Amino acid sequence: MTAGALDASGSAFPDTHSPAADFADRSVPLHAATHGAVRLSARLVPALPGTTYGYRIAPMDTNTAGATVTAAGVLTATRPGHVRVTATATAGGVSISESALVTVTPAKRPGGPGPGPGHPHQTGD
Repeated sequence: MTAGALDASGSAFPDTHSPAADFADRSVPLHAATHGAVRLSARLVPALPGTTYGYRIAPMDTNTAGATVTAAGVLTATRPGHVRVTATATAGGVSISESALVTVTPAKRPGGPGPGPGHPHQTGD
């Protein structure tokens, strides 16, 4: 759906639909987050041409992951933990924000779960 002319409130959003920012909680692996390889993505529903997006760490909220996020949505974290990120979509002079909890998960051991080095595998007889 596209926006029509401005309504009585001066909004370019359609009268029959309330705009929403689609930005959900998610988990990311620490190895990707430490290298700046995590790009967050929000979208405005309904979509409007010319929408711009900005991202920031939610003020006064959890950031146990030691995370930062650029205005373009690139997340970097220094350790496993949680961080709440707010995405803001702006279109036609109207802004709407949504926050999501990002969980940074610890790196998995090479070879996956199982006994660590020096522990023999048990076999059945």
